Amino acid sequence: NAMEFALGMNPTAPSAPLFQTTTASGSIEFTYTRSTAAVLAGKAFHVVWTDSLNGTDWSTSSVTEQTLSDNGTQQFIRATLPMGTAGRRFLRLEVW
Repeated sequence: NAMEFALGMNPTAPSAPLFQTTTASGSIEFTYTRSTAAVLAGKAFHVVWTDSLNGTDWSTSSVTEQTLSDNGTQQFIRATLPMGTAGRRFLRLEVW
């Protein structure tokens, strides 16, 4: 329910989060929609990444975020981070 609230979804109805991942000019662009109410309630959103999935080295280094739109209810966010040097990079959205 906390993630449903954070992403502006209805916890009483089945739905899928609105995530999209693309690559451009040596970067990964991860877009997501978050609830303005969650931001106002003090929820923190972080896009973190790792190249190994070993569970110990998730990082926010070099991640930049831009608000693409805000209609007063939802914000559409784009996080940009560098591509991995090992041919892979894993990312996730954390909400606290």
